[in-house]
Amino acid sequence: MLNLSRLRNKLKHGLQQKSGAGLKPLLLTFALSFMAGSGAKAADLSSYTDPNPATDDVTVPLPCGLSMSFRKVYTSNSAERMADKSFNAGLQQTDNPLSESVNERYLQGPFHDKQGFYFLMGKYEVNALQYQAIMAQEGKCPKPKPPLKRPQVQVSWFEAQDAARRLSLFLAKNKDAFKENGQTAFARLPTDSEYEYALRGGHAVSSAQFAAPLFFTAGALGDYAWYQSPQSANGKLNPVGKLKPNPLGIYDLLGNAQEMTQDNFRATRLGRLHGQSGGFTVRGGSYLTAAQSLNAAYRVEKPFYTSKGSEFKSDDTGFRLVLSVPVITDASALKQLSAEVDKLGYDSDDKQGALLKELDTIINNNEKLDSENADLSDKVKNLSADLNKLRQNMLSLNAERDAQRDRAIVSALRLGGFLCSNVANEQEMVQITLEMAKKVEASIKKAGSNERLLANFKRLAAENLQHQQDARKNLDFYVSYLSDHATDSLNNYTLEQIKAQLGNARLSLGSEPSELPRFIERFLQLLQYRSKHADDPLEKLQQYFVGQCYALHPRSQER
Repeated sequence: MLNLSRLRNKLKHGLQQKSGAGLKPLLLTFALSFMAGSGAKAADLSSYTDPNPATDDVTVPLPCGLSMSFRKVYTSNSAERMADKSFNAGLQQTDNPLSESVNERYLQGPFHDKQGFYFLMGKYEVNALQYQAIMAQEGKCPKPKPPLKRPQVQVSWFEAQDAARRLSLFLAKNKDAFKENGQTAFARLPTDSEYEYALRGGHAVSSAQFAAPLFFTAGALGDYAWYQSPQSANGKLNPVGKLKPNPLGIYDLLGNAQEMTQDNFRATRLGRLHGQSGGFTVRGGSYLTAAQSLNAAYRVEKPFYTSKGSEFKSDDTGFRLVLSVPVITDASALKQLSAEVDKLGYDSDDKQGALLKELDTIINNNEKLDSENADLSDKVKNLSADLNKLRQNMLSLNAERDAQRDRAIVSALRLGGFLCSNVANEQEMVQITLEMAKKVEASIKKAGSNERLLANFKRLAAENLQHQQDARKNLDFYVSYLSDHATDSLNNYTLEQIKAQLGNARLSLGSEPSELPRFIERFLQLLQYRSKHADDPLEKLQQYFVGQCYALHPRSQER
Protein backbone atom coordinates (compact mmCIF):
# COMPACT_ATOMS: atom_id res chain seq x y z
CA MET A 1 0.00 0.00 0.00
CA LEU A 2 1.09 3.59 -0.70
CA ASN A 3 2.71 5.34 2.30
CA LEU A 4 1.49 8.91 1.83
CA SER A 5 3.40 10.25 4.84
CA ARG A 6 6.75 8.96 3.56
CA LEU A 7 6.01 10.26 0.05
CA ARG A 8 5.08 13.66 1.48
CA ASN A 9 8.41 13.89 3.31
CA LYS A 10 10.31 12.96 0.14
CA LEU A 11 8.42 15.62 -1.78
CA LYS A 12 9.16 18.24 0.88
CA HIS A 13 12.84 17.35 0.83
CA GLY A 14 12.90 17.49 -2.97
CA LEU A 15 11.34 20.94 -3.00
CA GLN A 16 14.07 22.19 -0.71
CA GLN A 17 16.80 20.76 -2.96
CA LYS A 18 15.36 21.56 -6.37
CA SER A 19 13.87 24.57 -8.04
CA GLY A 20 12.77 25.70 -11.49
CA ALA A 21 12.80 22.92 -14.13
CA GLY A 22 13.64 20.24 -11.58
CA LEU A 23 10.30 20.64 -9.82
CA LYS A 24 8.15 19.32 -12.68
CA PRO A 25 9.72 15.84 -12.92
CA LEU A 26 9.37 15.44 -9.17
CA LEU A 27 5.69 16.37 -9.22
CA LEU A 28 5.12 14.01 -12.16
CA THR A 29 6.84 11.21 -10.27
CA PHE A 30 4.61 11.89 -7.27
CA ALA A 31 1.45 11.84 -9.38
CA LEU A 32 2.37 8.61 -11.16
CA SER A 33 3.28 6.94 -7.88
CA PHE A 34 -0.04 7.95 -6.30
CA MET A 35 -2.05 6.74 -9.31
CA ALA A 36 -0.21 3.42 -9.42
CA GLY A 37 -0.65 2.91 -5.69
CA SER A 38 -4.37 3.76 -5.80
CA GLY A 39 -4.97 1.41 -8.73
CA ALA A 40 -3.24 -1.46 -7.00
CA LYS A 41 -5.29 -0.85 -3.88
CA ALA A 42 -8.57 -0.89 -5.83
CA ALA A 43 -7.58 -4.09 -7.60
CA ASP A 44 -6.63 -5.75 -4.31
CA LEU A 45 -9.89 -4.74 -2.60
CA SER A 46 -12.06 -6.19 -5.37
CA SER A 47 -10.78 -9.67 -4.54
CA TYR A 48 -12.12 -9.13 -1.01
CA THR A 49 -15.45 -7.49 -1.76
CA ASP A 50 -16.61 -9.23 -4.97
CA PRO A 51 -14.28 -11.99 -6.20
CA ASN A 52 -16.78 -13.01 -8.91
CA PRO A 53 -18.27 -9.76 -10.30
CA ALA A 54 -21.33 -9.85 -12.57
CA THR A 55 -22.88 -7.07 -14.64
CA ASP A 56 -26.24 -7.34 -12.88
CA ASP A 57 -24.88 -7.17 -9.32
CA VAL A 58 -26.24 -4.43 -7.09
CA THR A 59 -23.31 -2.94 -5.17
CA VAL A 60 -23.41 -0.53 -2.25
CA PRO A 61 -20.51 1.25 -0.52
CA LEU A 62 -19.08 0.29 2.85
CA PRO A 63 -16.83 2.32 5.15
CA CYS A 64 -13.08 2.32 4.43
CA GLY A 65 -13.58 2.33 0.66
CA LEU A 66 -14.99 -1.21 0.60
CA SER A 67 -18.24 -2.38 -0.95
CA MET A 68 -20.82 -5.15 -0.68
CA SER A 69 -22.60 -6.87 -3.57
CA PHE A 70 -26.20 -8.09 -3.67
CA ARG A 71 -28.32 -10.14 -6.07
CA LYS A 72 -31.91 -9.49 -7.13
CA VAL A 73 -34.32 -12.24 -6.07
CA TYR A 74 -37.68 -11.81 -7.82
CA THR A 75 -40.84 -12.86 -6.01
CA SER A 76 -43.73 -11.70 -8.22
CA ASN A 77 -44.29 -9.96 -11.53
CA SER A 78 -47.67 -8.61 -10.46
CA ALA A 79 -48.24 -4.87 -10.45
CA GLU A 80 -49.75 -5.12 -6.95
CA ARG A 81 -47.48 -5.53 -3.95
CA MET A 82 -50.17 -7.30 -1.92
CA ALA A 83 -50.15 -10.14 -4.48
CA ASP A 84 -47.34 -11.87 -2.61
CA LYS A 85 -45.58 -15.11 -3.51
CA SER A 86 -46.58 -18.37 -1.84
CA PHE A 87 -44.23 -21.34 -1.79
CA ASN A 88 -43.70 -24.56 0.10
CA ALA A 89 -40.71 -24.64 2.41
CA GLY A 90 -39.43 -27.89 3.87
CA LEU A 91 -39.27 -31.40 2.40
CA GLN A 92 -41.85 -34.13 1.86
CA GLN A 93 -39.44 -36.76 3.19
CA THR A 94 -37.09 -35.77 6.00
CA ASP A 95 -35.41 -37.23 9.06
CA ASN A 96 -36.01 -33.92 10.87
CA PRO A 97 -39.80 -33.40 10.84
CA LEU A 98 -39.65 -30.91 13.70
CA SER A 99 -37.69 -28.42 11.60
CA GLU A 100 -37.92 -29.52 7.96
CA SER A 101 -41.52 -30.65 7.36
CA VAL A 102 -43.38 -29.03 4.47
CA ASN A 103 -44.94 -25.72 5.45
CA GLU A 104 -46.47 -22.92 3.41
CA ARG A 105 -44.71 -19.56 3.34
CA TYR A 106 -45.50 -16.16 1.81
CA LEU A 107 -42.95 -13.73 0.48
CA GLN A 108 -42.81 -10.38 -1.32
CA GLY A 109 -39.91 -8.23 -2.35
CA PRO A 110 -39.82 -4.56 -1.28
CA PHE A 111 -38.29 -3.31 -4.56
CA HIS A 112 -39.87 -3.17 -8.02
CA ASP A 113 -38.69 -2.88 -11.61
CA LYS A 114 -40.07 -3.89 -15.00
CA GLN A 115 -39.62 -7.58 -14.16
CA GLY A 116 -41.58 -7.37 -10.93
CA PHE A 117 -41.00 -7.24 -7.18
CA TYR A 118 -37.69 -8.43 -5.72
CA PHE A 119 -35.52 -8.36 -2.63
CA LEU A 120 -31.75 -7.92 -2.52
CA MET A 121 -29.80 -10.83 -1.02
CA GLY A 122 -26.14 -10.60 -0.10
CA LYS A 123 -24.09 -12.26 -2.84
CA TYR A 124 -21.61 -13.57 -0.27
CA GLU A 125 -21.39 -14.14 3.44
CA VAL A 126 -20.09 -11.01 5.17
CA ASN A 127 -16.35 -11.57 5.34
CA ALA A 128 -14.03 -10.52 8.14
CA LEU A 129 -12.65 -7.48 6.30
CA GLN A 130 -16.12 -6.12 5.54
CA TYR A 131 -17.26 -6.71 9.12
CA GLN A 132 -14.23 -4.96 10.59
CA ALA A 133 -14.75 -2.01 8.24
CA ILE A 134 -18.40 -1.69 9.24
CA MET A 135 -17.58 -1.86 12.95
CA ALA A 136 -14.39 0.26 12.79
CA GLN A 137 -14.12 3.60 14.52
CA GLU A 138 -13.69 6.50 12.12
CA GLY A 139 -10.16 6.65 10.70
CA LYS A 140 -9.21 3.16 11.94
CA CYS A 141 -9.73 1.01 8.87
CA PRO A 142 -8.58 -2.64 8.79
CA LYS A 143 -5.69 -3.67 6.55
CA PRO A 144 -6.58 -6.23 3.86
CA LYS A 145 -5.06 -9.63 4.60
CA PRO A 146 -5.92 -12.98 2.94
CA PRO A 147 -7.40 -14.51 6.14
CA LEU A 148 -9.96 -11.66 6.17
CA LYS A 149 -11.54 -13.09 3.00
CA ARG A 150 -13.17 -15.78 5.15
CA PRO A 151 -16.67 -15.28 6.59
CA GLN A 152 -16.85 -13.36 9.84
CA VAL A 153 -17.63 -15.88 12.57
CA GLN A 154 -17.53 -15.74 16.35
CA VAL A 155 -20.17 -13.00 16.36
CA SER A 156 -23.43 -13.10 18.27
CA TRP A 157 -26.87 -12.48 16.79
CA PHE A 158 -26.85 -9.11 18.55
CA GLU A 159 -23.49 -8.17 17.04
CA ALA A 160 -24.78 -9.10 13.59
CA GLN A 161 -27.77 -6.85 14.24
CA ASP A 162 -25.44 -4.07 15.30
CA ALA A 163 -23.43 -4.47 12.10
CA ALA A 164 -26.64 -4.14 10.08
CA ARG A 165 -27.58 -1.06 12.13
CA ARG A 166 -24.20 0.60 11.58
CA LEU A 167 -24.25 -0.11 7.85
CA SER A 168 -27.80 1.25 7.56
CA LEU A 169 -26.78 4.50 9.24
CA PHE A 170 -23.75 4.74 6.94
CA LEU A 171 -25.91 4.17 3.84
CA ALA A 172 -28.44 6.75 4.96
CA LYS A 173 -25.72 9.41 4.64
CA ASN A 174 -24.20 8.08 1.40
CA LYS A 175 -25.27 9.36 -2.02
CA ASP A 176 -24.39 6.01 -3.65
CA ALA A 177 -26.73 3.99 -1.44
CA PHE A 178 -29.49 1.94 -3.09
CA LYS A 179 -32.85 3.71 -3.15
CA GLU A 180 -36.46 2.80 -3.96
CA ASN A 181 -38.70 5.75 -4.84
CA GLY A 182 -36.33 8.06 -2.99
CA GLN A 183 -36.26 5.83 0.11
CA THR A 184 -32.75 4.68 1.09
CA ALA A 185 -32.54 0.93 1.63
CA PHE A 186 -31.46 -0.33 5.04
CA ALA A 187 -29.56 -3.51 5.87
CA ARG A 188 -30.81 -6.40 8.00
CA LEU A 189 -30.45 -10.15 8.34
CA PRO A 190 -32.52 -12.21 5.88
CA THR A 191 -35.73 -13.78 7.11
CA ASP A 192 -36.02 -17.55 7.32
CA SER A 193 -38.36 -17.50 4.29
CA GLU A 194 -36.10 -15.23 2.23
CA TYR A 195 -33.14 -17.50 2.89
CA GLU A 196 -34.89 -20.71 1.83
CA TYR A 197 -36.51 -19.13 -1.23
CA ALA A 198 -33.15 -17.76 -2.40
CA LEU A 199 -31.29 -20.97 -1.55
CA ARG A 200 -33.68 -23.06 -3.66
CA GLY A 201 -33.06 -20.81 -6.66
CA GLY A 202 -36.18 -18.60 -6.49
CA HIS A 203 -37.37 -17.36 -9.87
CA ALA A 204 -34.30 -18.72 -11.68
CA VAL A 205 -35.33 -22.40 -11.53
CA SER A 206 -38.31 -24.46 -12.64
CA SER A 207 -41.00 -25.53 -10.17
CA ALA A 208 -39.66 -29.08 -10.06
CA GLN A 209 -36.10 -27.92 -9.44
CA PHE A 210 -37.31 -25.50 -6.75
CA ALA A 211 -39.01 -28.35 -4.88
CA ALA A 212 -35.89 -30.57 -5.01
CA PRO A 213 -33.75 -31.06 -1.87
CA LEU A 214 -30.73 -29.48 -3.62
CA PHE A 215 -30.75 -26.65 -6.16
CA PHE A 216 -28.14 -27.92 -8.61
CA THR A 217 -28.73 -30.26 -11.56
CA ALA A 218 -25.11 -30.54 -12.72
CA GLY A 219 -22.04 -31.49 -10.75
CA ALA A 220 -21.78 -32.59 -7.12
CA LEU A 221 -22.39 -30.99 -3.73
CA GLY A 222 -18.66 -30.31 -3.37
CA ASP A 223 -18.82 -27.98 -6.37
CA TYR A 224 -21.17 -25.65 -4.46
CA ALA A 225 -20.66 -26.14 -0.72
CA TRP A 226 -17.91 -26.56 1.89
CA TYR A 227 -18.93 -29.38 4.23
CA GLN A 228 -17.30 -31.75 6.71
CA SER A 229 -15.16 -34.11 4.67
CA PRO A 230 -11.46 -34.57 3.88
CA GLN A 231 -12.48 -34.04 0.23
CA SER A 232 -14.20 -30.72 1.06
CA ALA A 233 -13.65 -28.26 3.93
CA ASN A 234 -11.64 -30.75 6.02
CA GLY A 235 -12.62 -28.90 9.17
CA LYS A 236 -11.57 -25.44 7.95
CA LEU A 237 -13.41 -22.22 7.16
CA ASN A 238 -12.77 -21.08 3.58
CA PRO A 239 -12.75 -17.71 1.76
CA VAL A 240 -16.12 -16.64 0.39
CA GLY A 241 -16.99 -17.15 -3.27
CA LYS A 242 -14.45 -19.89 -4.07
CA LEU A 243 -17.02 -22.45 -5.27
CA LYS A 244 -19.87 -22.29 -7.79
CA PRO A 245 -22.93 -20.10 -7.07
CA ASN A 246 -26.54 -21.22 -6.97
CA PRO A 247 -28.82 -20.41 -9.98
CA LEU A 248 -29.36 -16.87 -8.66
CA GLY A 249 -25.63 -16.17 -8.63
CA ILE A 250 -25.41 -16.33 -4.81
CA TYR A 251 -22.46 -18.08 -3.17
CA ASP A 252 -22.07 -20.32 -0.12
CA LEU A 253 -25.75 -20.56 0.80
CA LEU A 254 -24.94 -24.14 1.75
CA GLY A 255 -21.92 -24.90 3.91
CA ASN A 256 -18.87 -22.84 4.91
CA ALA A 257 -20.40 -20.68 7.68
CA GLN A 258 -23.93 -21.42 8.85
CA GLU A 259 -25.89 -18.18 8.71
CA MET A 260 -28.05 -16.34 11.20
CA THR A 261 -31.47 -15.09 10.12
CA GLN A 262 -33.74 -12.35 11.38
CA ASP A 263 -36.39 -14.80 12.61
CA ASN A 264 -36.90 -16.60 15.88
CA PHE A 265 -36.99 -20.36 15.43
CA ARG A 266 -40.40 -22.01 15.11
CA ALA A 267 -40.95 -25.74 14.66
CA THR A 268 -42.90 -27.14 11.70
CA ARG A 269 -46.18 -29.02 11.98
CA LEU A 270 -48.86 -30.12 9.53
CA GLY A 271 -48.16 -27.64 6.77
CA ARG A 272 -47.40 -24.59 8.88
CA LEU A 273 -45.02 -23.17 11.46
CA HIS A 274 -45.79 -23.90 15.10
CA GLY A 275 -46.92 -21.05 17.32
CA GLN A 276 -44.07 -21.11 19.84
CA SER A 277 -41.18 -18.74 19.15
CA GLY A 278 -37.75 -19.72 20.50
CA GLY A 279 -34.11 -18.91 19.80
CA PHE A 280 -32.91 -17.64 16.43
CA THR A 281 -32.94 -19.63 13.19
CA VAL A 282 -29.67 -20.60 11.53
CA ARG A 283 -29.64 -21.74 7.90
CA GLY A 284 -27.44 -23.50 5.37
CA GLY A 285 -25.18 -25.68 7.51
CA SER A 286 -21.45 -25.15 7.84
CA TYR A 287 -18.03 -26.63 7.14
CA LEU A 288 -18.70 -28.86 10.18
CA THR A 289 -21.98 -30.24 8.76
CA ALA A 290 -22.07 -33.67 7.13
CA ALA A 291 -22.95 -33.79 3.43
CA GLN A 292 -26.06 -35.93 3.99
CA SER A 293 -27.54 -33.25 6.27
CA LEU A 294 -27.25 -30.39 3.78
CA ASN A 295 -30.41 -29.62 1.86
CA ALA A 296 -32.62 -26.65 0.98
CA ALA A 297 -34.75 -27.06 4.11
CA TYR A 298 -31.91 -27.49 6.62
CA ARG A 299 -32.55 -25.17 9.56
CA VAL A 300 -31.56 -25.35 13.22
CA GLU A 301 -32.26 -23.37 16.38
CA LYS A 302 -29.52 -21.54 18.27
CA PRO A 303 -29.91 -19.84 21.67
CA PHE A 304 -29.49 -16.12 22.07
CA TYR A 305 -27.61 -16.71 25.34
CA THR A 306 -25.45 -19.49 26.75
CA SER A 307 -25.88 -21.14 30.14
CA LYS A 308 -22.79 -19.22 31.28
CA GLY A 309 -24.53 -15.87 30.85
CA SER A 310 -22.90 -14.78 27.58
CA GLU A 311 -24.19 -14.21 24.07
CA PHE A 312 -24.01 -17.29 21.86
CA LYS A 313 -21.13 -17.34 19.35
CA SER A 314 -19.38 -20.14 17.48
CA ASP A 315 -16.51 -20.80 15.08
CA ASP A 316 -18.86 -21.82 12.25
CA THR A 317 -21.67 -19.25 12.59
CA GLY A 318 -21.71 -16.09 10.48
CA PHE A 319 -24.23 -14.07 8.50
CA ARG A 320 -25.04 -12.28 5.27
CA LEU A 321 -27.23 -9.21 4.81
CA VAL A 322 -30.21 -8.21 2.72
CA LEU A 323 -31.37 -4.73 1.74
CA SER A 324 -34.94 -3.64 2.37
CA VAL A 325 -37.24 -0.65 2.86
CA PRO A 326 -40.30 -0.14 5.08
CA VAL A 327 -43.61 -1.57 3.87
CA ILE A 328 -45.32 1.81 4.23
CA THR A 329 -42.97 4.57 3.09
CA ASP A 330 -45.43 7.46 2.88
CA ALA A 331 -49.13 8.39 2.79
CA SER A 332 -49.38 7.51 -0.90
CA ALA A 333 -48.05 3.99 -0.28
CA LEU A 334 -50.46 3.54 2.62
CA LYS A 335 -53.38 4.54 0.41
CA GLN A 336 -52.31 2.26 -2.43
CA LEU A 337 -51.73 -0.77 -0.22
CA SER A 338 -55.03 -0.21 1.57
CA ALA A 339 -56.81 -0.17 -1.78
CA GLU A 340 -55.08 -3.42 -2.78
CA VAL A 341 -56.15 -5.04 0.50
CA ASP A 342 -59.73 -3.94 -0.04
CA LYS A 343 -59.68 -5.64 -3.45
CA LEU A 344 -58.60 -9.00 -2.06
CA GLY A 345 -61.41 -11.51 -2.41
CA TYR A 346 -63.26 -9.42 -5.01
CA ASP A 347 -63.36 -10.22 -8.73
CA SER A 348 -65.60 -8.15 -10.99
CA ASP A 349 -66.25 -11.20 -13.17
CA ASP A 350 -66.73 -13.54 -10.25
CA LYS A 351 -70.07 -14.63 -8.73
CA GLN A 352 -68.72 -14.77 -5.19
CA GLY A 353 -67.24 -11.32 -5.63
CA ALA A 354 -70.66 -10.04 -6.65
CA LEU A 355 -72.18 -11.82 -3.65
CA LEU A 356 -69.74 -10.03 -1.36
CA LYS A 357 -70.86 -6.70 -2.77
CA GLU A 358 -74.49 -7.65 -2.15
CA LEU A 359 -73.52 -8.61 1.38
CA ASP A 360 -71.92 -5.19 1.88
CA THR A 361 -75.18 -3.61 0.75
CA ILE A 362 -77.12 -5.65 3.31
CA ILE A 363 -74.68 -4.60 6.05
CA ASN A 364 -75.04 -0.95 5.10
CA ASN A 365 -78.83 -1.23 5.06
CA ASN A 366 -78.80 -2.82 8.50
CA GLU A 367 -76.61 -0.04 9.84
CA LYS A 368 -79.11 2.45 8.44
CA LEU A 369 -81.95 0.49 10.03
CA ASP A 370 -80.05 0.58 13.31
CA SER A 371 -80.09 4.36 13.31
CA GLU A 372 -83.75 4.62 12.31
CA ASN A 373 -85.23 2.01 14.62
CA ALA A 374 -83.80 2.28 18.10
CA ASP A 375 -86.10 -0.43 19.45
CA LEU A 376 -84.56 -2.97 17.07
CA SER A 377 -80.98 -1.88 17.66
CA ASP A 378 -79.83 -4.97 19.59
CA LYS A 379 -81.17 -7.38 16.99
CA VAL A 380 -79.73 -5.33 14.18
CA LYS A 381 -76.34 -5.11 15.84
CA ASN A 382 -76.24 -8.88 16.34
CA LEU A 383 -77.26 -9.43 12.73
CA SER A 384 -74.66 -6.92 11.53
CA ALA A 385 -71.96 -8.62 13.58
CA ASP A 386 -72.88 -12.01 12.13
CA LEU A 387 -72.94 -10.63 8.61
CA ASN A 388 -69.58 -8.91 9.10
CA LYS A 389 -68.09 -12.16 10.35
CA LEU A 390 -69.53 -13.98 7.36
CA ARG A 391 -68.11 -11.32 5.07
CA GLN A 392 -64.60 -11.67 6.54
CA ASN A 393 -64.76 -15.46 6.18
CA MET A 394 -65.83 -15.11 2.56
CA LEU A 395 -63.05 -12.63 1.86
CA SER A 396 -60.48 -15.01 3.33
CA LEU A 397 -61.85 -17.99 1.42
CA ASN A 398 -62.02 -16.00 -1.80
CA ALA A 399 -58.44 -14.81 -1.44
CA GLU A 400 -57.26 -18.37 -0.78
CA ARG A 401 -59.30 -19.68 -3.70
CA ASP A 402 -57.89 -16.97 -5.98
CA ALA A 403 -54.34 -17.97 -5.09
CA GLN A 404 -55.13 -21.63 -5.84
CA ARG A 405 -56.80 -20.63 -9.11
CA ASP A 406 -53.76 -18.61 -10.17
CA ARG A 407 -51.45 -21.55 -9.50
CA ALA A 408 -53.73 -23.80 -11.55
CA ILE A 409 -53.67 -21.30 -14.44
CA VAL A 410 -49.86 -21.26 -14.40
CA SER A 411 -49.91 -25.07 -14.67
CA ALA A 412 -52.46 -24.88 -17.50
CA LEU A 413 -50.29 -22.41 -19.43
CA ARG A 414 -47.22 -24.58 -19.02
CA LEU A 415 -49.09 -27.68 -20.17
CA GLY A 416 -50.47 -25.78 -23.17
CA GLY A 417 -46.96 -24.64 -24.12
CA PHE A 418 -45.63 -28.19 -23.73
CA LEU A 419 -48.37 -29.63 -25.95
CA CYS A 420 -47.84 -26.94 -28.57
CA SER A 421 -44.11 -27.71 -28.68
CA ASN A 422 -44.86 -31.41 -29.14
CA VAL A 423 -47.29 -30.60 -31.96
CA ALA A 424 -44.49 -28.64 -33.65
CA ASN A 425 -42.00 -31.50 -33.23
CA GLU A 426 -44.37 -34.14 -34.60
CA GLN A 427 -45.31 -31.94 -37.56
CA GLU A 428 -41.59 -31.57 -38.30
CA MET A 429 -41.27 -35.37 -38.23
CA VAL A 430 -44.15 -35.65 -40.71
CA GLN A 431 -42.39 -33.15 -43.00
CA ILE A 432 -39.13 -35.12 -42.76
CA THR A 433 -40.84 -38.38 -43.76
CA LEU A 434 -42.63 -36.69 -46.67
CA GLU A 435 -39.34 -35.35 -48.00
CA MET A 436 -37.74 -38.73 -47.51
CA ALA A 437 -40.57 -40.38 -49.45
CA LYS A 438 -39.90 -38.09 -52.44
CA LYS A 439 -36.17 -38.87 -52.35
CA VAL A 440 -36.79 -42.63 -52.12
CA GLU A 441 -39.29 -42.50 -54.99
CA ALA A 442 -36.74 -40.66 -57.15
CA SER A 443 -34.07 -43.22 -56.23
CA ILE A 444 -36.39 -46.09 -57.22
CA LYS A 445 -36.84 -44.54 -60.64
CA LYS A 446 -33.09 -44.14 -61.06
CA ALA A 447 -32.44 -47.75 -59.98
CA GLY A 448 -34.05 -49.04 -63.18
CA SER A 449 -33.80 -52.84 -63.42
CA ASN A 450 -31.19 -53.27 -60.69
CA GLU A 451 -33.15 -55.65 -58.48
CA ARG A 452 -30.81 -55.35 -55.50
CA LEU A 453 -31.08 -51.56 -55.39
CA LEU A 454 -34.81 -51.74 -55.99
CA ALA A 455 -35.23 -54.12 -53.05
CA ASN A 456 -33.23 -51.83 -50.73
CA PHE A 457 -35.11 -48.70 -51.78
CA LYS A 458 -38.50 -50.42 -51.42
CA ARG A 459 -37.55 -51.59 -47.94
CA LEU A 460 -36.48 -48.04 -47.11
CA ALA A 461 -39.76 -46.73 -48.49
CA ALA A 462 -41.73 -49.15 -46.30
CA GLU A 463 -39.78 -48.14 -43.19
CA ASN A 464 -40.23 -44.45 -43.97
CA LEU A 465 -43.96 -44.98 -44.48
CA GLN A 466 -44.17 -46.60 -41.04
CA HIS A 467 -42.32 -43.64 -39.49
CA GLN A 468 -44.71 -41.28 -41.25
CA GLN A 469 -47.75 -43.14 -39.96
CA ASP A 470 -46.32 -43.09 -36.41
CA ALA A 471 -45.61 -39.36 -36.68
CA ARG A 472 -49.14 -38.63 -37.93
CA LYS A 473 -50.58 -40.76 -35.14
CA ASN A 474 -48.54 -38.83 -32.55
CA LEU A 475 -49.48 -35.53 -34.16
CA ASP A 476 -53.19 -36.41 -34.02
CA PHE A 477 -52.84 -37.31 -30.35
CA TYR A 478 -51.05 -34.09 -29.36
CA VAL A 479 -53.25 -31.75 -31.39
CA SER A 480 -56.40 -33.42 -30.02
CA TYR A 481 -55.02 -33.08 -26.49
CA LEU A 482 -54.08 -29.45 -27.20
CA SER A 483 -57.54 -28.54 -28.55
CA ASP A 484 -59.25 -30.26 -25.60
CA HIS A 485 -56.95 -28.49 -23.16
CA ALA A 486 -57.65 -25.13 -24.81
CA THR A 487 -61.41 -25.73 -24.51
CA ASP A 488 -61.13 -26.80 -20.87
CA SER A 489 -58.94 -23.79 -20.03
CA LEU A 490 -61.49 -21.36 -21.49
CA ASN A 491 -64.30 -23.16 -19.66
CA ASN A 492 -62.49 -22.93 -16.32
CA TYR A 493 -60.98 -19.44 -16.55
CA THR A 494 -61.50 -16.15 -18.32
CA LEU A 495 -58.97 -14.86 -20.83
CA GLU A 496 -58.22 -11.95 -18.50
CA GLN A 497 -57.37 -14.33 -15.66
CA ILE A 498 -55.14 -16.40 -17.95
CA LYS A 499 -53.34 -13.35 -19.37
CA ALA A 500 -52.62 -12.12 -15.84
CA GLN A 501 -50.63 -15.29 -15.08
CA LEU A 502 -48.49 -15.33 -18.24
CA GLY A 503 -45.56 -13.67 -16.47
CA ASN A 504 -45.74 -16.10 -13.54
CA ALA A 505 -45.81 -19.03 -15.98
CA ARG A 506 -42.57 -17.72 -17.52
CA LEU A 507 -41.00 -17.27 -14.08
CA SER A 508 -41.93 -20.84 -13.08
CA LEU A 509 -39.63 -22.18 -15.81
CA GLY A 510 -36.51 -20.69 -14.22
CA SER A 511 -33.74 -18.85 -16.03
CA GLU A 512 -32.28 -21.75 -18.02
CA PRO A 513 -32.43 -21.13 -21.82
CA SER A 514 -35.58 -22.76 -23.20
CA GLU A 515 -37.97 -22.52 -26.13
CA LEU A 516 -40.94 -23.28 -23.88
CA PRO A 517 -41.74 -19.62 -23.01
CA ARG A 518 -42.41 -18.93 -26.71
CA PHE A 519 -44.78 -21.89 -26.91
CA ILE A 520 -46.57 -20.77 -23.74
CA GLU A 521 -47.15 -17.36 -25.34
CA ARG A 522 -48.37 -19.09 -28.50
CA PHE A 523 -50.80 -21.18 -26.45
CA LEU A 524 -52.29 -17.96 -25.07
CA GLN A 525 -52.69 -16.75 -28.66
CA LEU A 526 -54.44 -20.03 -29.53
CA LEU A 527 -56.83 -19.47 -26.63
CA GLN A 528 -57.64 -16.01 -27.95
CA TYR A 529 -58.27 -17.46 -31.42
CA ARG A 530 -60.38 -20.27 -29.94
CA SER A 531 -62.56 -17.81 -28.03
CA LYS A 532 -63.26 -15.82 -31.22
CA HIS A 533 -63.91 -18.90 -33.41
CA ALA A 534 -65.84 -21.07 -30.99
CA ASP A 535 -68.21 -22.25 -33.76
CA ASP A 536 -65.48 -23.34 -36.20
CA PRO A 537 -65.35 -27.07 -37.05
CA LEU A 538 -62.91 -28.97 -34.85
CA GLU A 539 -60.85 -30.10 -37.85
CA LYS A 540 -60.35 -26.49 -38.99
CA LEU A 541 -59.41 -25.46 -35.46
CA GLN A 542 -56.85 -28.25 -35.16
CA GLN A 543 -55.32 -27.41 -38.53
CA TYR A 544 -54.89 -23.84 -37.33
CA PHE A 545 -53.29 -25.05 -34.08
CA VAL A 546 -50.81 -27.23 -36.00
CA GLY A 547 -49.83 -24.38 -38.30
CA GLN A 548 -49.37 -21.88 -35.48
CA CYS A 549 -47.34 -24.23 -33.30
CA TYR A 550 -45.20 -25.44 -36.18
CA ALA A 551 -44.40 -21.84 -37.15
CA LEU A 552 -42.25 -21.67 -33.98
CA HIS A 553 -40.16 -24.69 -34.98
CA PRO A 554 -36.64 -23.66 -36.12
CA ARG A 555 -36.91 -25.74 -39.33
CA SER A 556 -40.29 -24.34 -40.35
CA GLN A 557 -38.69 -21.17 -41.73
CA GLU A 558 -36.40 -23.25 -43.95
CA ARG A 559 -39.21 -25.06 -45.73
